[in-house]
Amino acid sequence: MIPMARVLRRALAVLTASVLALTFVPVFGAPAHAAPARAVFLLGDSVMLGSKAAAASQFADWQLTFDAAVNRSTLAGAQIAAARRGEMRDFVVVQLGHNDGGSPSQFAQRVDAVMKALEGVPYVVWLTIHEVRSYYKTDNDLLRQAATRYPNMRIADWNAVANATPNGMASDGLHLNATGAAAMAKLIDDTIEPLFAGGGGAPAPAPAPPADPNALCRAATAPRGTPSAASGRGYWLLDSKGKVHGYGASNLGDLTTLAVTTPPVSLQSTPSGEGYWILDREGRVYAFGDAVKRGDMTGKALNGPVRRLEPAPTGSGYWLLASDGGVFTFNVPFFGSAGARPPSAAVISIASTASGGGYMLVTARGAVLPFGEAKSLGGTDTMRLAAPIISLALGAGGSGYWLYAQDGGVFSFGVPFHGSVPGLGLCAVPRTVALRASSTGLGYWIVTDTGKVYAFGDARDLGGSPPLAGATIIDMAVRR
Repeated sequence: MIPMARVLRRALAVLTASVLALTFVPVFGAPAHAAPARAVFLLGDSVMLGSKAAAASQFADWQLTFDAAVNRSTLAGAQIAAARRGEMRDFVVVQLGHNDGGSPSQFAQRVDAVMKALEGVPYVVWLTIHEVRSYYKTDNDLLRQAATRYPNMRIADWNAVANATPNGMASDGLHLNATGAAAMAKLIDDTIEPLFAGGGGAPAPAPAPPADPNALCRAATAPRGTPSAASGRGYWLLDSKGKVHGYGASNLGDLTTLAVTTPPVSLQSTPSGEGYWILDREGRVYAFGDAVKRGDMTGKALNGPVRRLEPAPTGSGYWLLASDGGVFTFNVPFFGSAGARPPSAAVISIASTASGGGYMLVTARGAVLPFGEAKSLGGTDTMRLAAPIISLALGAGGSGYWLYAQDGGVFSFGVPFHGSVPGLGLCAVPRTVALRASSTGLGYWIVTDTGKVYAFGDARDLGGSPPLAGATIIDMAVRR
């Protein structure tokens, strides 16, 4: 049932609008369009997962997106926030921190990673943790401190509500029963409704771009590159509205030409470099140029959004990776998935071996999971990372790979290190969204969400550009 207070507020708004409509009569008629529903995105772990049904009822008149999963860490949450940023419009509600190992300094870094990924969202409401463990109080103090640094961050005190609802939790004091789920949904509603009505302070303004995004504050440490024409003929950038931007490569079509509104998540080129596939978050595949569609997830039940399309080296088919680590095959062999052995962090990318006889899955912590003939040479899951891992790219001949993080950090395993974005000495480190190896495997490109392309090793910088208004760049593909 929709809360009565909200019904009355909406009724008053409709009445006011009706009076205004009678007062101001346009000279030229135009079709009337209802204002889009306010959007709220809930991001959490297994505790928030227990509130899914209650939230769906509480926010029945909102555009609700719910993304919560068992064992999700704050680091994995930061990666999801970055990957799905284009879907986050008005409000994001976060409850994370239960699965971060009791390290306050690590939790603080991860909170910063989430908030940096959510830069520009008008309101981010972060729920405190029920303090059934001693270090949760410290974590809650860190959340309140973070709210003083990020103007769009608000705190909702779930700890206080949980203490006042002792019959709302399971025996662990954390996970919710129906009573607790209703209490959490009501807390969220009670927090964001005043913000919606303008009573919670002005929303944080969209961040102004730095006066000079290329300004340097320290000496560069990245190795000097040796650009080569052999690195690739060009590349394409894909933005969050589905528009493809080409550099040394023609636009062969995109989702804007097809009037597709589902957000895209992945762009991959064909082996010939004369085509590409675009994957949307519901698992639909769109083929352009000489790319061939071999099927997709249309009409199939999914536990969560699809993250990535990975083509076979021959272009004969492709694998689709879902957010739960499931792998779906289309004219390629199945070698296994993370669904059968859930990792400790979200699986965020897949990369085929050079022969197509296997693939590797990688998690937000940088654990590399090999299947088929693939071999893991190590990962970053035992390291303390400043930002989540975004993806994995193979080196020349598949002899090794690079893992790269949201802050542009690059980690080399069996391949040479050619540099990273933090090593450029920039005053403001941008948010990166994709790393793509050059055709030779002797270099790579890294692209930011604003369309800036950085070239390392033998990769050539052919330019970049801002995405469409209101969009961000989300992926890159190389024309080999």
